[in-house]
Amino acid sequence: MVKFLSDLTVQRKGLGDFMHRFCVLVVIFAVCTTSTSSSQLVDEDAAMRFSEHVAATVHEQRSKLDAAANHPDVVASIGTGNAQLLASLEKQLLEGTSAMSVKLLPLGFDDIDRTVDPPIGFAVLDMLKVSRETGERPAIEAHLVGSKDAHIVVVSRISRGDLLVGHARWALDLNIVVAAARSATFSFGYAELSQKLAEGEPLVLLWLGDELHRSGPPVYSKDVDGTLWGMSFWNNLETPVFVGESKPLPMIVAGAGGVFVLVLGGWLFIRSRKRESRTEVKTPMMSDSLDYGRATGEMRGTKDKSIDSVVDEEHDMVPVTEGDGHLAEGQMDSVVVDHFAEDQMFPEVVSATPVVEISRDIFRAYDIRGIVDQDNISTDLFYTLGQVLSNKTTSRNFLVARDGRCSSPTLAQALIDGLLDNQCNVIDVGLIP
Repeated sequence: MVKFLSDLTVQRKGLGDFMHRFCVLVVIFAVCTTSTSSSQLVDEDAAMRFSEHVAATVHEQRSKLDAAANHPDVVASIGTGNAQLLASLEKQLLEGTSAMSVKLLPLGFDDIDRTVDPPIGFAVLDMLKVSRETGERPAIEAHLVGSKDAHIVVVSRISRGDLLVGHARWALDLNIVVAAARSATFSFGYAELSQKLAEGEPLVLLWLGDELHRSGPPVYSKDVDGTLWGMSFWNNLETPVFVGESKPLPMIVAGAGGVFVLVLGGWLFIRSRKRESRTEVKTPMMSDSLDYGRATGEMRGTKDKSIDSVVDEEHDMVPVTEGDGHLAEGQMDSVVVDHFAEDQMFPEVVSATPVVEISRDIFRAYDIRGIVDQDNISTDLFYTLGQVLSNKTTSRNFLVARDGRCSSPTLAQALIDGLLDNQCNVIDVGLIP
C-alpha cells in the first residue's frame, strides 16, 4: 500500500491513470470498512449475550439458595437462639449448594461480626436493612473486591408464611461470574462488568477485550437484573453503530473523501518541493550567517591566540609606551600600542558561590506514635476511621503503609478492615522507611 501511494504521488502520470488508481483505493477502503463494521456488530452481540449469561447465572443461584434457606428445619430454628443448632444447620445447607459459606441471622441481628469467614460488615447490615424496610430481596452485591476474601453476597429472606423471621447470608465464589465471561470473545471492542457504588466511580469486577477501545461513552450498556451490576461495551467508533443498525455507506463516502484529500495534498506538496529545489539558491554568506552559534564559538575559542599574536607583531615593529598613553618625542609618526593587564574584549566575571551554613538542629524528625489501648487509640477507632475515609472520599482505591520505625500492625489491619467493609480496594504496602 505504501509503495502504491509512493508511485501515485511521485511518478508523473496522466490524470486518467491517477483517477484509475484512486478508484482502486476507494474499493479497497470500502471492503475493509464493511468488514470492520460487521466485526463490530458481532462483538456487540457477544456483549449482549455475556450480560444475559451473567444475569441467568446469578438468578439460578439465587433461586436455589432461597429455597434452601426456607427449609422447614431452618424456619423452625432461626428464632430459637440456639447457636449450636444453627451451626449444624449451616453445615447441612452448604452440602447441598455451591456457596462458600452461609450464616443464619435472626431477625434482630444488627451487629458486625468479624469472627465469621467472610466477615459480616456494614455492607451486609445495609442489605439486611433494605430487606426489613422494603419487604423485598436486596440486590446481589460483590464485597471485598481486590482482596483474598472477595466474594458475591446473596441475602435470602426466611419467612414463616408472610412473616419475616430471619435472613441467610450466602457467600459465593466470584469465579462464577468469570466462568460466564468465557462465553464472550471480542475481536474489536472492550467490555466491563462493574458494580454501582453510592459515591464515586463504579467498581470494575472484570473486563474483556482490549482497553485501547475504551473511549467516549459506551455504545452498549445494560444493568444486570437483581444485582448492582451493569455491563458496558465500547468499540472505539466516532459514530457508534448499534445492534441491528448498519450504516456502512456514509462511512465509506467519508473515508473515501478523506483518502482523496490526503493523496491529492501529498501529490501537490511533492510537486511544490521539486519546484522549490530547482529555483532555490543559497550563497555562502547566507549559509554562514545562519550558523551564528558555531561562528561565535569559534571566535571565542581563538580570541586569546589571535589577539596575543597581533600584539606581539606590533610590539616588534614599533616603540611601545609604558602604559600612560603619551608618546615620547620623535615617536609621533609611529603606531602606539598599550599593553593591558588582561584581555578586555571578552571579560569574564568569576564569582564564588556563597555557602550558607545552617545548623543541623533545625532538622528534627517528629513522630506521631500511638500506643494501642492508651489515650483512646484502639482498633475500634481505626476501624471506624477506615469507614469514615471510605464514605468521605470519591476514590475507592487506597494504599496503606506503616512507619517502619514505630507503628502498630494491629491498628493498620483495623484501618484496612474498615476500608474493605465499605467495598474499597486496598493494597497493604507494609512497612516503609
